[in-house]
Amino acid sequence: MRVLTSHVWFGAIAIWLTLGVSSVAQSEPNCTCRYKGQSYALDTCVCLSTSEGPRMACCGLVLNNTSWNFTKKLCPVVEYSTPKPTQTYAAWHRAQRVEEIAVLR
Repeated sequence: MRVLTSHVWFGAIAIWLTLGVSSVAQSEPNCTCRYKGQSYALDTCVCLSTSEGPRMACCGLVLNNTSWNFTKKLCPVVEYSTPKPTQTYAAWHRAQRVEEIAVLR
């Protein structure tokens, strides 16, 4: 009878460990990648500054460690340039004065 009780006890422990391990394995890891003081979730893509210029990278896992994986996609770039005026106000005013003088003659 004692042998049967110990087998039941070990069986209960084995089931408990199996359920405990499977629940830990199924839980979602809280892994993030870091860049410039901010955390980014897995599968988030960010434009990173590198020595080769800005490059698109996505946060992923490599051997259970978070890592930035560079993609072939280019970073979206917004070009901004200040429009240069064709003429200054002073030049416009002079042109207006020349036209007025021409009309008066």
